[in-house]
Amino acid sequence: MKDRALRQGTLMQSRISGTLCAFLFIVATSLNAQNTDLEALSGLKFNFGNPGARSLAMGGAFIGLADDASAAEANPAGLTILRKREISVELRNTITSQSFPVGGVYPFINERDFPSRQSAIGFASAVLPFHHAAVAFYYHRPLQFQNSVNVVGKYATPTFFLGPNGPLSADECARTPGCQQHQVYPYAASADIDLRTYGGAAAWAWKDLSFGVALRYQVFREQATTSRTDLDVSGAPTFVVTQTHGNRIFGKSSNNDLTYIVGMKWSPSTKLSAGAVFKKGASFPAPVFAGAQSTGQTAGPTMVGVTDFHVPDSAGVGVSYRPLSNITLNADLVRVRYSSLTDHFISVIEYGTGDASGVEGLAGYESHDGTEVHAGLEYFILARAPIAIRAGWWRDPPHSIHYGAPLRAPHDVAAAILFPDRKGENHYSVGVGLALPAFQIDLAYDTSETLKQAAVSVVARY
Repeated sequence: MKDRALRQGTLMQSRISGTLCAFLFIVATSLNAQNTDLEALSGLKFNFGNPGARSLAMGGAFIGLADDASAAEANPAGLTILRKREISVELRNTITSQSFPVGGVYPFINERDFPSRQSAIGFASAVLPFHHAAVAFYYHRPLQFQNSVNVVGKYATPTFFLGPNGPLSADECARTPGCQQHQVYPYAASADIDLRTYGGAAAWAWKDLSFGVALRYQVFREQATTSRTDLDVSGAPTFVVTQTHGNRIFGKSSNNDLTYIVGMKWSPSTKLSAGAVFKKGASFPAPVFAGAQSTGQTAGPTMVGVTDFHVPDSAGVGVSYRPLSNITLNADLVRVRYSSLTDHFISVIEYGTGDASGVEGLAGYESHDGTEVHAGLEYFILARAPIAIRAGWWRDPPHSIHYGAPLRAPHDVAAAILFPDRKGENHYSVGVGLALPAFQIDLAYDTSETLKQAAVSVVARY
């Protein structure tokens, strides 16, 4: 935010510039990868786990096991274990809690969760096995999110006191020359994000080793918009910032990318198997637009820069051990390059109407690479129709973009309020399944503080 005393001595053009300094912010979500500071995606953490209800029920630990059709995305080397043609479909329901600041005085800021629910076909595949090889064709929808929030007139705006050397309490501010009170202005924000994969995979086996590759044609769409009202300027002008991924600027090829997966699996015995996989993340151009709205009139938005939406690369290893014929234990470690969330980062925090020089680079926003830990088990009740009981756990490391620069200026504190350094989360999962020679159905549920997922998968073999 701009110092109020400075505003009083500037033209309206400068006032508008100062207003935008305060409140144009975006957060990444461990998509994944929002890399512009706009509130519409504040508080989100996207995750790209393995498909399939069976994997979900075991905490996502599947790299070393990879023994069904979902291996095409999880670890394509596992496809060689299949002996029959297989068709599978998964339906997944996801509830994501998006957190927004709704009052308080820094550093004690109140937040409210705004949940978003989506249901869709999350995965579908067809596998054709051969003697020592297999091919698969599949569809995967790793990311789908829609949400909107309007805090104007509904919640208190967060405030803070800023002295010459940083934030202060109200009492300290009263005793400090030059200290002033500021606020994060009311805003309305919306986000609509979708990532789809159309893939083909092939695998071949040699003795106790299997190797697999998958090519993925990925299509991405995002529309994230924030509008804010400046309460300190006469007329309370509203500003709008939008980040759009897709066809708006670069033509039909801008919203898709070709990526790949490579994997291997080692199965020295019927009791033990281990696997490794690398997944290359997609990248999409992302133009950013900003404009000012006045009463009864809207100025045309200006493109202030182009960044990239980069889905993080990941590499994982896993092991699967079967101590008894009806018990399987799985564990995975996955390293995710979350630091790519700030690649080509554009900050519009200093952007003012008609002043493209305000577009910055990283400007204090950061995200760190993280390691996911997955563990799960599968227990079969041996009967004419075997029933599987599954449970799992996994640790999601902190990976959303946060603001880490020293808090010297009003826009620094506003960024810290909108982009706090959030903690990691523990996920717990359970599931059941019914397995027949020609048919299988699996149910799973995964829960954490900000993400809840339920899935059902159906498999037909012939």
